[in-house]
Amino acid sequence: MSKRGFAIVFVLAPWILWCAFESSRATTIAPSKQVNPSKQVNPSKQVNPSKHGNPSKQVNPPSKHGNPPSKHVPQAAPVTQKKVFAPMVQALHTIQNSKFGNLPAVAPKVQKIAELAHDLKQISTSETPAIYSDAFADATRKLGNVAHAVSGNRALEAHEQTQLIESLDDVQSDFFAKRSFAQKNPSNPSGFVNVKVLTRNNDNMVVSGYNVWYSLTGWYKAKDEHHYFKFEKVSSPTSQPIPPGNYMFWTARDTHLGPPEQHTVGADGQQEMSIDLPTP
Repeated sequence: MSKRGFAIVFVLAPWILWCAFESSRATTIAPSKQVNPSKQVNPSKQVNPSKHGNPSKQVNPPSKHGNPPSKHVPQAAPVTQKKVFAPMVQALHTIQNSKFGNLPAVAPKVQKIAELAHDLKQISTSETPAIYSDAFADATRKLGNVAHAVSGNRALEAHEQTQLIESLDDVQSDFFAKRSFAQKNPSNPSGFVNVKVLTRNNDNMVVSGYNVWYSLTGWYKAKDEHHYFKFEKVSSPTSQPIPPGNYMFWTARDTHLGPPEQHTVGADGQQEMSIDLPTP
């Protein structure tokens, strides 16, 4: 190699070494500069679709037009006795041990509810549809409210007593229908009643094109739209399989609602039932 070539190599050597070092450093550091997976958009942290109109999650209020029919397909789910019946029994004991619970107009109702709850607990199995649990949860909520109101044994106003007795009547009616249906249908104690509805106008003429809504009476009075259900098809006629119980039914079209009506379903043990409902 000439002296000139050796001089060139000598001059460029530091630059060549620096390039090699930077290349090696880039290869080593690059992975740490990638997007940290933990900082990527986590699907579980994305915007909750239920807050932005996901039909499978949103409440179907009867006053809104165009909502998809409620997917009322009850799934078999275990009725957890510890979670459902234990607090129910506790609430009943609280009511029975109160001054209110010993009133002549109240004591027989509470005793009857306790008997019905005991029988339904025996009937409930892992095959009991989940919608039955919804009814038991409603009863537990109502009885819990009564127990809370009377636990201090304070003097109750007449209107308070009336409201509390009405709550007990709602629970008793619902439980009675369920137990009665179960006793008369031993092969399918947690079955459903096919409820057929005709909608009628002010002239009592059958009319079509109306949605039919229903809810357990307790949830309806609580104005809890999460427990409002809509028949799969519009009237008339329209039908829906519904568990035995105490319900409110009403019709709707666009934003117009028909007057609600209370009906007890299944207490006679029949697996079919027909009702007429007024339109708005």
